Amino acid sequence: MKIESRTSELESGIIYASFDKSLEELRKNNFEVISLPTNAALRIQEGKDSYIGKSGNYVREAVISIPNKGIYLVRNSPLLQLELAKEAAKANRSGKEYSIEESLAKEYAYKSSQDTNSEVFYLTDLDAISTNKFDKDKRALWLFQNQSENYGRFLYDNSLKEMPLRFNNQNYINKQKVQFVNQLWLYGLDDWSFLYGSLRGLHGNNRVRGVRSISRDQSSYK
Repeated sequence: MKIESRTSELESGIIYASFDKSLEELRKNNFEVISLPTNAALRIQEGKDSYIGKSGNYVREAVISIPNKGIYLVRNSPLLQLELAKEAAKANRSGKEYSIEESLAKEYAYKSSQDTNSEVFYLTDLDAISTNKFDKDKRALWLFQNQSENYGRFLYDNSLKEMPLRFNNQNYINKQKVQFVNQLWLYGLDDWSFLYGSLRGLHGNNRVRGVRSISRDQSSYK
């Protein structure tokens, strides 16, 4: 695990491993998977040309896809549970989507709304989000919370006029016949800062970023 950035209150590190093994390593070191708002804040702090600016990674948010119903963004992925992460990585290794229990999918759907502070956001618009509208677009406000306006300005000032969304469409979802979950991936600025919700790569040696709170007397980089 490599420590890559540090503030007076927060330290971030990166791991290259399958998602389940990354979870184990993060927790061993008192880290948790980074959220989209924190990821955005660290990019603003470190700058476009920093490693965190240029490189993408999995985040703690996820997308639940339900046939004949739609797409639901979840603040805290069910795959943050280690056993489920292992099962998901195994399914992805076989080239399959990871299906979740129908009762859990229904629970997420029941909780969903388009309130920007909701735990589950019902996503109906897959068009790219204009970066100069991050402070108004409900999707951006849900995704990046208190960093939404600042991150939109940061992207816009770095010549990124929109953030594309890459999710499975409803036709694909309906063909699966079962509800399934994908971990969200935030691409680096060199790749237009795409938000990807259709990757089946939890088994690969992909980047997972983690963060942890630190005290002032802790030593810096390891």
